[in-house]
Amino acid sequence: MTDFAVPPLVGTEREMLIAFNNQQREAMLWKLEGLSDAQLRQLHPVTGFCLLGLLKHLVRVERIWFQGRVLGEPVAGEANDDTAWVPTGDEAFAVLSQQYRQAFGRSNAIAESLPLDRTVAVTSATFGPVSLQWVLYHMIEETARHLGHADVIRQSIDGATGVNPAYEQTRAAVGSHPEGPRHEQRS
Repeated sequence: MTDFAVPPLVGTEREMLIAFNNQQREAMLWKLEGLSDAQLRQLHPVTGFCLLGLLKHLVRVERIWFQGRVLGEPVAGEANDDTAWVPTGDEAFAVLSQQYRQAFGRSNAIAESLPLDRTVAVTSATFGPVSLQWVLYHMIEETARHLGHADVIRQSIDGATGVNPAYEQTRAAVGSHPEGPRHEQRS
């Protein structure tokens, strides 16, 4: 079962950014749990994505932004090249989820060790120089957007909707959502 994190109600900007990133990352892993390999590889007819492909893409995005762009380390592939979205036969959920946890664990270590205003030179038509703070916000956006795709794809596969019930219970307990769960829960 995937762990879950509830972002603190009060904290430093760095703590909040890392916690909100972790919240989205863990929700993505939870959304994929419990499906067969065939279900995880099933292409959604509208999006053209499969759940494992979304996860593979997020592994690569974490590595590209934090290891490649922030630290300047060599990283294989691009976020959207032909191999970024298509899992190989060896890339099962257990493999990709472990790679994702390692990638975002490394991202968190990088985010904890550098100043938020550190400038990162990005060479693309879309981005110019950005701060580490911007990268952290961007990763929330990137992960949440693909979590939305995963939500639609998961619902089309087995009808499951909602968020991790343990997360909702914890949110209710800490007071950020006192009325408790808002969505239909899957078991």
